[in-house]
This record gives sequence, C-alpha cells and structure tokens, in this order.
Amino acid sequence: MAWIELTGVRTHNLRGVDVRIPHGTITAFTGVSGSGKSSLVMDTLHAEAQLRYVEGFDPYVRKFLTPRDRPRVDRVRGLTATLAVDQRNANRNPHSTLGTLTGVDAYLGLVFARLAPLADGGTWTGPLHPAQFDPHTRDGICHTCVGARELVAALPELVVPHPELPVLAGGSDWFAGPLSNEAAYLPSLAAQHGADLTLPWRALPEAFRRAALHGTGGATVPVTLTGTNRKRTGEYTYRADTALTGALAEIEAAYAAAGTDQAKRLYRPFLDRRACPDCAGTGLGPIARTVTRAPTGSSTSGRARARRAAGSSTPARPRGSRTATGRPRRSCGGCAEPGYI
Repeated sequence: MAWIELTGVRTHNLRGVDVRIPHGTITAFTGVSGSGKSSLVMDTLHAEAQLRYVEGFDPYVRKFLTPRDRPRVDRVRGLTATLAVDQRNANRNPHSTLGTLTGVDAYLGLVFARLAPLADGGTWTGPLHPAQFDPHTRDGICHTCVGARELVAALPELVVPHPELPVLAGGSDWFAGPLSNEAAYLPSLAAQHGADLTLPWRALPEAFRRAALHGTGGATVPVTLTGTNRKRTGEYTYRADTALTGALAEIEAAYAAAGTDQAKRLYRPFLDRRACPDCAGTGLGPIARTVTRAPTGSSTSGRARARRAAGSSTPARPRGSRTATGRPRRSCGGCAEPGYI
C-alpha cells in the first residue's frame, strides 16, 4: 500500500478525523497550538505502531512491559515501523548524531559487516566486523578528526578581523578581551620588536605579528604585572619570562579543553570549522569508507566489495581471535562467517 490511512481518529480533541499519508515522502503537520498535531502523529499513529511492534514479542516478554491503551481510532492501514525523535537537543557533542541517539548506526554497521564475503579482486582479506563501521571505536574511527567529523582551526583573519585598526583598540577582540592569558605579554612583545601598538595592525612589523599569532618559538618574553588581592587590602607584583605559544595555538587549546558547549561558544568566533577532508564528515575510518555494494546484476551481485585504503595498515583478524571489545569470536556453522559469542 502506498498510503498510511487513518480512519475515524478520536484521540483527545480530534473528532472523527480521516487522514491519508503517502509513503516515501516527507510530510509536515502544521497548525496552531492545540489543533491536534501531536494527538494525530504521536498519540495515534506512533502509539499504534508501538503497540503492533510489542504484539510481536513473546507473551513472557510482554508481561514485563508497561501496558498501553490503544488509541481511539476506527482503522489504521498501511502502517509500518515508526521512529520518534525528541525535539529537544540533549547533547551538542559532535559525536552525538541521530544515528547514535537512536542506535541505528550500530545496526547499519552490522548490516555492512554481514553482507557477504568480499568480491573477487578485493584486497581486504580479513573478516569485516561491526566495530569497523562505528566512528566511536578504535577500529572504525577516522584518525584525522578523531570521529568528530570536522576540523577546527583558528585563523589569523578571525583573530584580527580589523587589521586597519590598532590591535588593542578595535582590531582584535581576542587580544583586547579577557579570554587570552598571553595578551598580557603583548606590550612586552611589542617592545622587543619595536612595535607601536597605537598603529594599525597591518602597519606593525611582520616579526611581531608572526610572534603574536604563531608564538615566539622558544624565545622568552618578560612581563611584569601588578594588581590587588581579592580583599583589596594589598598589592602584588608578578614577574615572569615565558615563551609564547601564539594566539592561534592558545585558542585551539582553550577550545579543546572547554568542558561545556557554553564554554566552547566563547571561542567559536575565532575558529573556522570545516568537514574533515579525509572522511568527508562521516567520522569513519579508511576501512568503512572503502566498503561498497556490488551493482545489481553484476557477476559479484550480492557480495560486498572492499579495498585497503592508502596508508591503512589494519591487520586481518584470524578466525577464532578476539574482537576489539575483547569478546571471543566464533564462526557460524552454516555460512562460515565470524560472529560474536
């Protein structure tokens, strides 16, 4: 059937609603608050799909599940399995995706790992296993972006977006702001290079600008700071000679060390975020990226193709060895494919 048909829906404030929803398309339900959108989609369609799914369980299993009332609807036809995703964003971690939230990525990796033996002419000789298709495991992670799917780098044009202005007077929010620890060394660094900080950034000596952005390369910069203690009952003087890492490295290190999304947000104006060029934003390692499905009707139809990616040195696991998780492996007696105990 090409449609999901709901007849006589009377859930909550709905009064005998008849709806036809096409398969294979994106359908949006709109309306003012209280018009019954959630009652139709969540409390009727999704609830009925859940009940039908649970009815397939063994009676012994069903007795441990919380009983649910069937939605008030006369007839539901053409209904398939449904998946509901909460609208709330529970985690902004780049490792958290729709696949990890729902567990679909684990099943997808299992499908690719169990498709079939390698196609003729393939160069990967070891058995494929689900961990190689999981960007959160040692075997499946992209080693360039470490599974984050993107690369983050501080750029000079973002650190100093207005080079026509003095660096401490509108030229750079980073050097003039409170986030940088090395900004206190800027006057001493300028004195070493004969730079006048009242001039525009682009007019300052190249050596000073390079040291401020990329570090002093091991050369130390003296600094003397004075201030008051917390209770403002006395003054203190701080003197140090320190080699600077530069604004770019300081921003990237602070962003990586920030423990919350709110803290990371402070450094994002100075960072450029791009999809990882090696994994194309998938977070997957070289093995998963090179496993494909043979075209339908070819001589190797129904068999998986794979090739060893350039630079990949992952050894093949002999049958009977242990997996990345430490679990022993065994072979299926029917298909001789490795499986998990």
